[in-house]
Amino acid sequence: MFTSDLTIKNITNRLTHIAAYTRTLARTNLNDSAVLSENFYAGLINRVYGYEVTNSNNFERNSEAIDLHDIDRRICIQVTIRQDRTKYKETIEKFIKNKLYEKYDNLYIFVLGYKDKIEKDFDTQELFEFNHKEQIISLHELIPTIATLDDEVQEDIESYIIRRFKFPIFV
Repeated sequence: MFTSDLTIKNITNRLTHIAAYTRTLARTNLNDSAVLSENFYAGLINRVYGYEVTNSNNFERNSEAIDLHDIDRRICIQVTIRQDRTKYKETIEKFIKNKLYEKYDNLYIFVLGYKDKIEKDFDTQELFEFNHKEQIISLHELIPTIATLDDEVQEDIESYIIRRFKFPIFV
């Protein structure tokens, strides 16, 4: 087996488990894992895309519509376990209501899991561009992107995931 093949499979296995674990806890109203995961995904997204996103909640507690941002690149990201059109629509509405389009050029929605099939565009009131095919990214779309990265970057991502997330074992 090629090293990169094993690395991608390890990354996929761990990210899938992290997402399922986070979604399961959130559904039982144990949201601390979802909140803590925002910092984890900031580091992951930075490694995959070369951004420098930080957790916007570190600056403004429970900031509406966004969880992560890279002010210099003028991008922001909502990290969500919800994978439905209503959630995406609510995020865009809050983005508009808070006039975040004045501060950020691009809004991305990062879905921990699959995303629903989207048939029609979202209403942005022509205040900003939003291409749902490119700007709503599921975990399952992230993996193929990671597979295209250099071996060293893939190994860094794998190492980051191992360092940052310890699977709990209950006895």
